[in-house]
Amino acid sequence: SPPGARSTEAAMAAEAPAPTKFGILFLHEYGDFEPSASWTTLRQLFAARFTPKAPGATCCPVGGALKNQAREAFYPASTSRPGGSTEPLEFPALDIQWAFPKAGRRELSIQGGAMMVAWFDLHDWPVCVGADEDKDVILEACERVHAEIDALKTKHGITPEHILVAGFGQGAAVALQATFRYKDPLFACACLSGWLTFGEDYKRGFPKSKTAPLLPAPPKPRYEGEELPPYLPIRHENAKTPVFWGHGIFDDVVLPTLFDAGVKRLREAGVPVAAMHYKIKHGTHLHEIDDLAAFVAMAWHQKRAARRSPSSVSSSEGGAGQHGVPTSSGAAAPPRPPSQQAASQQRGTAPSAAPAPPPTVESAKPTTTTAAAAPAAAAAQPAAVPMDVSSETPPAPGASGDAGPPGSGGSSA
Repeated sequence: SPPGARSTEAAMAAEAPAPTKFGILFLHEYGDFEPSASWTTLRQLFAARFTPKAPGATCCPVGGALKNQAREAFYPASTSRPGGSTEPLEFPALDIQWAFPKAGRRELSIQGGAMMVAWFDLHDWPVCVGADEDKDVILEACERVHAEIDALKTKHGITPEHILVAGFGQGAAVALQATFRYKDPLFACACLSGWLTFGEDYKRGFPKSKTAPLLPAPPKPRYEGEELPPYLPIRHENAKTPVFWGHGIFDDVVLPTLFDAGVKRLREAGVPVAAMHYKIKHGTHLHEIDDLAAFVAMAWHQKRAARRSPSSVSSSEGGAGQHGVPTSSGAAAPPRPPSQQAASQQRGTAPSAAPAPPPTVESAKPTTTTAAAAPAAAAAQPAAVPMDVSSETPPAPGASGDAGPPGSGGSSA
C-alpha cells in the first residue's frame, strides 16, 4: 500500500480504544480430551467480534434471533439501546484471556464403569428431570473452577467482574453452580446444552444480602476427625449475574425438558436469563456462538450504564431507567423529592412512576420455550446453516473406552 495509506492506518490504529482485559473460562463436556482445540471456532469468532476498532469503523452485525430479543431483556423499550433497534451492535474492545481447565478421569456409570474424562459421574441416560446428582463431586469441581478464576485474577490481572464462566454439556452444569457459588460478582455465565443441578437451593432462593445467613447452614462433624463434604452455598454476590442458555430442541443427551425446568427455576429466583432454542441435537451451532458474543456485548453495555448511574430512577422526561440504563434523552434525572410529589398530587397530576422491570428473553428457533411445541415451530423456520459440529446420535450407554463426548469432542465449536 502507498505511504499515505499506511500512515492513515497507523493513525486509526493509534486512535482505536485500548482493549480491556477480559477472561473466559470454558468447561468441556465429558470425554473431551483437548477442549482448547475442540473450541477453536468459539475462540476465532470472539477474536473477530471483540478486536479493537478505530473510531467510526463499522460494527459487527448481531446474528441469530438474539438481535431483537436479548436487547429487550437488557434494555427496556423506553431506553436507547447501543446501535439502535436495527443497526449493528457495538462490540467492546476486549483483550481476551482463555482458560480451558480439564476434568480428571473417573468411572462413568453410563459407560459401564469405564474410566473417562468427566467432571462428575452420570447415573442416568439420557440426562432428564429428576436424574441422580453427584453433588459432592460437583462441588469439588466448583472449587477447582474457583481456583481457575482466582488464577486469572492473580496471574493476568483480570477482575472477576470481567470473567465469563461458560461450559458445554456436563461442563455447563458445573459452570452454573460455580458461578452462583463464587464469593465475588462475576460478569456472566453461559450454559450451552447443560442443565441445572441443586434445584432445591434455587427454590429456596438467594440470600437477601451479603450479611444474611447462608442456606443451607454448614454441616457439623458428628464425631472428631470426620471429613465433611465441600460446603459452597449459593451467594448473594451473584444473584443477578446474567445467564445465556442455549439448547438444541432435538437434544437426546440432555433432554430439552431440563432447559425448560432450569430456565424457569432461575427466573423464579430472580436471575436474568437469555434462553435460546436451536434446531440441533446435542451440539453447538454458529448462530448460537454468534448469539453468545452479542449477549456478552449487551451485558457489557448494561453493566457500564449501571455503574455510571447505579441509583437512578427513570423519568417520563428522560434520564436513567431501571438498572441505571440511560433513557432516550440520555440525561440522568434524579428522583423527585417528596415535597414536589405532594405538590403535583394537589395540582391533580400523579408523580411519575418507576418503570416496569425489563421483559425477560423468550426462546428462539422456535420462539416458544415449551419443549413439546418446539418441533412444530422448528419446521416453520428456515433451516439454519450448521458449522463444523456433529449432532449425530450419541453412543449407547455401556460403551467402553474414551470415545469422547456425544456432540462434543469433534463436535464442538
